[in-house]
Amino acid sequence: EGGDAVTNHLAAKIVESVCTTNSSAAQGFVTGEIGQLLWYLFTHSTVDSLRVTAISALCRISRHSAAAFQSVIEKVGLTAVLSSLQAGLSRIQQCILTMLVAMLSSGVHLHRFVQEKDFVTRIVRLLESPCTVIRAKAFLVLLEVLRNNKEMLLLCCQTRLVMYIERDSRKGKEQQNSNEYLSKCLDLLVCHIIHQLPGIIGSVLSALRNVSGRKHPSTVQAKQLRTCLPMMSVMLHLVTAQVFRPHIINEEFLINCGA
Repeated sequence: EGGDAVTNHLAAKIVESVCTTNSSAAQGFVTGEIGQLLWYLFTHSTVDSLRVTAISALCRISRHSAAAFQSVIEKVGLTAVLSSLQAGLSRIQQCILTMLVAMLSSGVHLHRFVQEKDFVTRIVRLLESPCTVIRAKAFLVLLEVLRNNKEMLLLCCQTRLVMYIERDSRKGKEQQNSNEYLSKCLDLLVCHIIHQLPGIIGSVLSALRNVSGRKHPSTVQAKQLRTCLPMMSVMLHLVTAQVFRPHIINEEFLINCGA
């Protein structure tokens, strides 16, 4: 902070290079203070190469400890971090998505992120990116969100997640040289959604059984209905998608639908 651009670039490059390793020297850079300084360089520099190096160095630090990125979010706020996802450079978006996956998988800021609708909407929007790595990492972020908040699946469906999944799944089958990393990330998300559906159906049926025969549901039952019933539209999104339909339509599914 306060140095010239060349000196700052060299310093950021050193941090990036050292933190690529698992050496004891790398641990010396794994601090919240260094993370915040790198974020300052990233947001205040007008030179793209320096901005990329700074955010890449922060990403390398976060690989050792997600707490470094946590300190940045606590200082600048979630809105500022999400705004940086709109950067035109794919390398910057890749680094930020990588740090978000690391944070979510470690449990840091977990409740805040998985409840934030604007966060989920922005991540789904990144699936429009022409860069396969960005789309793959966006799928991983959404996977971590859905692992911890299944109700967000409704918002994901409403923002066309199923369409994006079908598109990349179809491209993977049509193109022999498809991106293996994207395919694996996509498969993880698809498998998770398939395994979530029986639980969603079970919650809907349970909510309906609890009010069956009652003229006036209790406050708790009414809240349960408001939470569970909207999730029924998730079923429609999934059964109309070729990626999901063969895996979810079976005897148990039909019996539950008839119930």
